[in-house]
Order: sequence, then structure tokens, then C-alpha cells
Amino acid sequence: MKLTPRDQKIIEMISRYGIMSTTQIRTRFFPNSSISATRRRLRKLEAKNYLRRVTGHEDGLLGWAVT
Repeated sequence: MKLTPRDQKIIEMISRYGIMSTTQIRTRFFPNSSISATRRRLRKLEAKNYLRRVTGHEDGLLGWAVT
């Protein structure tokens, strides 16, 4: 998998903020796509060890952090 310019920007922004939710990432980087498309791309980045999931938020939200 080759990182796209959008992937690089996602990783940079998450690195800057420490953690971002799927919804925040979708709003910023995938505004015209479904939430499932956003999740699919984030899972691919996770599989290649660029990102990791962060669970345990009291609202049940899923976050993403840079590995």
C-alpha cells in the first residue's frame, strides 16, 4: 500500500493532536464519503502499522493515534 497525500495529511494531523475520532477525521478528510469509506481507509492504515485504534472512551467512541 502506498501512502497517498491525504494519508500523509491524516497521519500528520493525528500526530499533531495526539488522537482524533473517526468522525473528526471524516469531517476533515472525507467530507463527501460515507463513514464506512473512512473506516475502511483507517483500517488499512492500521493494518500497515501507521495508525492504532484507541478504545475506552466513555461514550464508546473510537479514536485513532499514530503508532
